[in-house]
Amino acid sequence: MKRHLRPVLVLILLLITALAGTVHGRESAAPKTVKVALLPIPYPDLDALEPAVADQLAASQAALRSLLEDPESHKESLWEVYGELGQIYHAYELEDAAFACYRNAYRLRPKDFRWPYLLGVLSQSAGNLEDADHYYWAALPVRPEYVPLRIRISEVYLAQNKLDLAHVQAKEALVSDPTLHAGRALLGEIALAQGQHQEAVEILEPLLQEVPEANLYHHSLGMAYRGLGNLEKAKEHLAQRGKVGLQPLDPLLDSLADLKRGERVYLLRGRMAFNAGRYVEAAEAFATAVEAKPDSVRARVNLASSLALAGDPQRAITQFREALNLEPDNATAHFNLGSLLARGGDEVAAVEHLRAAIVANPGDAQAHYELARLLRRGGNLNEAHIHFARASELDPRSEDAALGEASVLVDLQKYEAAREKLETSLQQFPNRGLSSHSLARLLAACPSLEVRDGERAYQLASLVYKAQPTVLHAETVALALAELDRCDEAAEWQRRSLDALAAPDATPWPPEALAGLQANLVRFEQQRPCRMPGE
Repeated sequence: MKRHLRPVLVLILLLITALAGTVHGRESAAPKTVKVALLPIPYPDLDALEPAVADQLAASQAALRSLLEDPESHKESLWEVYGELGQIYHAYELEDAAFACYRNAYRLRPKDFRWPYLLGVLSQSAGNLEDADHYYWAALPVRPEYVPLRIRISEVYLAQNKLDLAHVQAKEALVSDPTLHAGRALLGEIALAQGQHQEAVEILEPLLQEVPEANLYHHSLGMAYRGLGNLEKAKEHLAQRGKVGLQPLDPLLDSLADLKRGERVYLLRGRMAFNAGRYVEAAEAFATAVEAKPDSVRARVNLASSLALAGDPQRAITQFREALNLEPDNATAHFNLGSLLARGGDEVAAVEHLRAAIVANPGDAQAHYELARLLRRGGNLNEAHIHFARASELDPRSEDAALGEASVLVDLQKYEAAREKLETSLQQFPNRGLSSHSLARLLAACPSLEVRDGERAYQLASLVYKAQPTVLHAETVALALAELDRCDEAAEWQRRSLDALAAPDATPWPPEALAGLQANLVRFEQQRPCRMPGE
């Protein structure tokens, strides 16, 4: 009895499978409209720079000019190019140009921590303390745990003689890292500025014993001793004053030094080529970035993605594995490697990497969806249902996830739940057709007769066929007509489907699905009633 029902389930599976998007484009989101006014940026004279430096900056400038010729075509890339060029300028101490680039990147991506933070750094170094304060406080809600930011806010307040506010921020930094030498040094200087000379001594004396090379603070300690009337100690420390201070480790600012090695300019070139669909050119640029910095996970992941889209999956797999050797919990590398392995037929390994991608990033809806598809194909239906449902929960806009969940519910013979899921999906996506078609098939040929509704199935199937007259949609109309016992009409629609498949230019169907069409035609022509059998 179930032999004749298999084409229905197979075709639902084919429909869902066909909807899966390419993995390697997942990093590029749908373009967004640029609605902000961008500021002009200066292009510094490069003639006085070393040739290698000038070449690097000229390439980055050319990349930006290229995008600005047609900004509407590069809406999603523009903020990144401004940011990358700004960081390169910053690395080479071309601060006016860096500031202009950062401002545009900030206007385009105001929730990206890097741009207000780096704008604050440049403002502080230029002595524009009010601007620095503004930018730092714009960055603070995004990453309140970033210790260097707290230290810099405290420094700005100290320079403005806002001592109580400076003290609060230095203490906040020490809450995150009680051993932070830079925070303790700040508290010592704040205490000195407040006239708390004994407190300043109690902070700075042990600090200099722990970090004797930080000789800048001998001056503050000497002034504290002078305030206490201990002129001998004051003279001793003032004589040792140097220029070495303390700063916390600042991964964002410290990373600018890497730009001088050339990696980032080739990453920028590669991203531009990748976004334009020039994957061979992108791979060449990313390969050069890897040569410049072999331990760059970002460069290797981008290289692997470009190689995959350029038609070289084996080299792509090698690069993804190299990236995972460097960073074992890199979610993007696990996801893309899992997808490539699945396409190559190694579904066991693919499942392993997709699971790892979810462990690294539990909120990745696409990873849950791709894992669910593989689990379903491998017969692990209950776990597949869990991941389809999670994908749908994480991304309510994904019709694919909703249809995947409905399909696995059919596999689990939970037909009423499948119908409810499809009804909900149809309400959410009334104009896309996919949910309409899947619901029509279920209502026309569900193994559970209680779930069927021939009239509604016919209504939905007819609308879908009118919008897109395909063989699959015609067959669904035939199934709905058969459920209504309009057998001659069902047979006519089924013959129409088979005739279309017999055309020279028709896309071949799987043999099992084609056999199901032919068997159903015999049913529609010879049996009364001709509805699909059910339970």
